[in-house]
Amino acid sequence: MKNRALWIVIPLLLWLGLEMVSQRLDQGSYARAAWYEGALDRSRSGPIDFIFIGTSRTASAILPHVWEKEIREATGSTVHCRNLGRAFSGSPAHHFGLRELVQRHPETMRDCTVFIETTHGIPTFVERWEDKWFFPGNTQLAVDYMNRSDLWRYLRGPHDFESKAGVLGRYLGRFSNLVSGRRQLQQQFDWRVNRLTKRALHALGATEPETSGAALPAHRQLRQDRAGIALQRDLVRERTSPDILAAQEPLLPWEHRVVCQTVEMLKENDVEVVFFEMPAPSYVDIVNGTEVRRADRHAFAEWRTQYGLPLLETDLEVDDEDFPDLSHLAANRIEDYTKALARAFVKSPGKRSTSP
Repeated sequence: MKNRALWIVIPLLLWLGLEMVSQRLDQGSYARAAWYEGALDRSRSGPIDFIFIGTSRTASAILPHVWEKEIREATGSTVHCRNLGRAFSGSPAHHFGLRELVQRHPETMRDCTVFIETTHGIPTFVERWEDKWFFPGNTQLAVDYMNRSDLWRYLRGPHDFESKAGVLGRYLGRFSNLVSGRRQLQQQFDWRVNRLTKRALHALGATEPETSGAALPAHRQLRQDRAGIALQRDLVRERTSPDILAAQEPLLPWEHRVVCQTVEMLKENDVEVVFFEMPAPSYVDIVNGTEVRRADRHAFAEWRTQYGLPLLETDLEVDDEDFPDLSHLAANRIEDYTKALARAFVKSPGKRSTSP
């Protein structure tokens, strides 16, 4: 009997010890600060004036400290900006995260402006609730702030059994950092090991191969290696193939898209929303220049107009050389872009004023 108790107590104590270590590592980590948990932490202690949501392109191209400085110099106001752009996130994850912020800190969010990424006037996130809620390997991003009705909706939806089982398991274990933070901890570990390895190689006299042209920003969500850049370029080539373009389906009606329902939720809670145009290489002209996408863009512009939502654009001139992987803006252009976007916002009509 005593031996049986030890078989229960020892694993339990080990689990609790690992859980405490995991939670300690999570505090102040990049993974926490760069996602909604970091925004929630900030909301408990001070205001958030601006939140950017989008893909890894937003994550790497918007520099919060540059935005804050530009707004301060233009208006005399001290502001706080959060960049919640995230690779492989998707609109359901952002919908749940923004809803959590609104529910927990409604007063803070009423003074906040949420910026949503678009490309050529079309939102980057175009999922419907019946589509996939997350990218492979990123289930936790959607599960983090799901409630029971969201879980029930997913389990009743047209999703495969394996993904439903994965969501249910993650949902039940989301209060355990070992479960919910496993992927983030792994990424943090990989990033630290990679950084230490490079330092050690540099100390031994090794040098990195020179690359021609502009470089990607040194951002944890971007692959800097040649294989990663080549993979991204291959994905771009696939998107512009005649078969893929011919198979495009309309995004109408926009009311069925999660991103539009997110906007409606924010507006109902008096949160300001602005769509912003992300610079893109020339291949996007091909993808979004079809008859189907032109109709989508026109319909979305009409939908925005109904809600009085602006589309913020900059006068920044770019070409394909400014996108090393044909997707993300180069490191030497992101500060220019952030400044240009801030200046465009300051000049935009009807913008919400910030308090000094």
